[in-house]
Amino acid sequence: MKRIASLLCGILALGVLSAFPAGAAEPVLDAFGKPLSSFPWERILCSGSGCLRLATYLQVQDRAVGVEDIERRHLPVDPRPYFLAHRELQKLPLIGEFRGFTRPELVLALPRQPQGILKTDPENGTPARKLQEATGIPVLPLKYGNLTGHRDDIYASLRTLGRATGRQARAEEGIRFTERTIQDLARR
Repeated sequence: MKRIASLLCGILALGVLSAFPAGAAEPVLDAFGKPLSSFPWERILCSGSGCLRLATYLQVQDRAVGVEDIERRHLPVDPRPYFLAHRELQKLPLIGEFRGFTRPELVLALPRQPQGILKTDPENGTPARKLQEATGIPVLPLKYGNLTGHRDDIYASLRTLGRATGRQARAEEGIRFTERTIQDLARR
């Protein structure tokens, strides 16, 4: 199973997703549980581990207006395929430290203000509610999940991110692709 999960992570990290129509979904809620309806967001921030990776799966990384410090580091060997494919992210303004320690004052000082902040693991780093309260910008809590025991979490996050950015079709096809690949590997 570890081999399957590793293979799937590699495939997804390369951005092998294509379009498929999305179905109806529940309302998208901000960090305070209030429904959001002003979509799609054309300017976003990704806060927390794996958040920017999810954005690249849906091909909306070009909407990011700032990045955590890890995206600006020069590592001799970088383990993040999404970043290797999108080095332009390194040039974006800093919004805080990695793992979701987003600094509200840096967010408010950005030359291009985000319409929304996507936050994985919403209670770690700067908590989602605190970030939303301090910036006045809607924060969308997401769960990163994984492809073994928490696949539903990653799928729900992809769907939510898809709705927030108008990329529902891409999110659904990514989910279907992942499921087909898991089934294919299980048959082998």
